[in-house]
Amino acid sequence: GASAARRAVADELAERAAGRLDFLLSSRRRQADPVVAVARGEMVDNVLRHLRPTMPLPQLEVLPMLGYLRSREYPYDANRLAQELARIYAGHYEWIPAPAVVSSQHAQILREVPLIAGPLARLEQSVNVILTSLSCPYQTDADGERQLREQTLLQSGMVDPAQIVELVDRTGAVGEICGWYYTNEEVVTVPGVELLGLSPQRQRDLAATPDCSVIGVAGADPDRLPAIRAAADLGLINVLVTDYVTAHALLQTES
Repeated sequence: GASAARRAVADELAERAAGRLDFLLSSRRRQADPVVAVARGEMVDNVLRHLRPTMPLPQLEVLPMLGYLRSREYPYDANRLAQELARIYAGHYEWIPAPAVVSSQHAQILREVPLIAGPLARLEQSVNVILTSLSCPYQTDADGERQLREQTLLQSGMVDPAQIVELVDRTGAVGEICGWYYTNEEVVTVPGVELLGLSPQRQRDLAATPDCSVIGVAGADPDRLPAIRAAADLGLINVLVTDYVTAHALLQTES
């Protein structure tokens, strides 16, 4: 059926992204040792499962793009995925031992805790490769109905669906990366909560920096088309890994 075909394309995407990531990490042309930030989610997990490393990279450092969403083990957690990528290449990893989503009043206090401040500083100062998927606020179900996706903010329990619907309706947000949403022109967030992790501005700065790679992986899903286009327009990524149908649709809208 359609879902099996979509899964097959997603696997093909993940394999392609894994090949690209391995090339970027192990390239002899690299000026600096790779310091990678990885997003959370099923697609990133899928990319890591398709990795076939060219060589061990003991100098590799990996960080999560954001803190924890759950207190129990969760396969798509950014901290776990950072540890897994480091294991694959026999490199090093650092966790963010804090919740991903916190109230604005707690954020200020937590950012000053040395155990949390250390990895957050590395994200803002040292990262030169980012691996993320590109999501969107809604998905269309089999009956053609629009459903709000259960993303970072909802999973955190800190934000209710009505707040996300309000944000998306008010701003026209088309994309989501690790808890923050974006329109064709700007990054937008739900008031009153903050994310402990890599800032959107840092991601844009890296995407505009030569020798830095911000890899966005998305496709096999027509709902994500506006999110992919906006991420490129906003300069949130400088490497896109997608499928043929999505790439063709992007080129059609460009022309």
